[in-house]
Amino acid sequence: VPVIRTSLSQNVNHVELTLGKAQILKLNAPASRVSISNPDVVSLVLISPTEVELIGKAIGSANLLVWSERSGSN
Repeated sequence: VPVIRTSLSQNVNHVELTLGKAQILKLNAPASRVSISNPDVVSLVLISPTEVELIGKAIGSANLLVWSERSGSN
């Protein structure tokens, strides 16, 4: 499973997913909440406070929002 590293203070502009394949998004700070804008296109699993699994389900686009435990904001 490919791993993408990011931080809550940085924006990841674009992640390409393959249908039926997973990618792990590693966060540098713990997340208290995550949300995906289009669950018909991307499946989302919060594996741990610092790891999010994204799985491509259909062709399209979606936005991922991550809230920090420290700040309570995304």
